[in-house]
Amino acid sequence: NSIKLSSLCVLDEATIYNSSGEVVETFKLKSALQDLNVKDLLPGVYFLQLKKGTATEVKKFVKQ
Repeated sequence: NSIKLSSLCVLDEATIYNSSGEVVETFKLKSALQDLNVKDLLPGVYFLQLKKGTATEVKKFVKQ
């Protein structure tokens, strides 16, 4: 019920979007190792957008 993030540097923010592109949750990150609690999400496909400064990366995940 969580997503484990591990990066070489501290990311600024993680945002979860549903398959319709709506923001479901936003996390302000304070550590290079972080657990994001997703236990309240309904089963389905989601997208996790990670931000550091002006750089962004998007990952797809499935909550079962």
